[in-house]
Amino acid sequence: MFRGCADLRLWSSSIQAEEWAWSSLDMAAFGAALRTLQPVNQRCQLFREEWSDEDPEEWERILLEDGELVELMLESCSIPCLTQEFCSGLPSLKKLWLAENGIKQLPDTLGDLSNLDAFISKLTKLVRLGLAANLFMAFPAQICSLEGLEIIDLSENKVSEVTSAIRSLANLTRLDLHTNELETLPNEVSALTSLKTL
Repeated sequence: MFRGCADLRLWSSSIQAEEWAWSSLDMAAFGAALRTLQPVNQRCQLFREEWSDEDPEEWERILLEDGELVELMLESCSIPCLTQEFCSGLPSLKKLWLAENGIKQLPDTLGDLSNLDAFISKLTKLVRLGLAANLFMAFPAQICSLEGLEIIDLSENKVSEVTSAIRSLANLTRLDLHTNELETLPNEVSALTSLKTL
């Protein structure tokens, strides 16, 4: 029970300090995860021109909501190689945009939910995934374990087949596959009853 305004201010300050510490820790984890991309993507300009450890919350490629990182926009960043550790600091992420990076494939462990350290298994809140204008030749089967996905953009790639595992994406409302090399789609696409745009 609060005895007066002083107690209330003290309690409020304590809560704000806890939130600040958690947010700073979260952003530090994000910075560490992001930096795992640097050694395998030598042409990436993020760390030379954009990213700053001093004030990460102001970075224009991220969106925060209530202190949580919910959107990450890494289009046209020259990051064709993704690391296993990349998503370890992104548990709150809902939208991930990776268009125009020359990505050919995703790590094999992308959807391995049996491995808690797997590349993307921590992205349990992800609802939008943008992989347009890369070099995918097939629909990345690994993302089919991300059952919360609502929007996938794989347009302007070289995709010639879509995996039957797509049937597990029951929440999918939009699947953008234009400008690929597809001739047919698997029957499982018809089972996606939430799909409104194809």
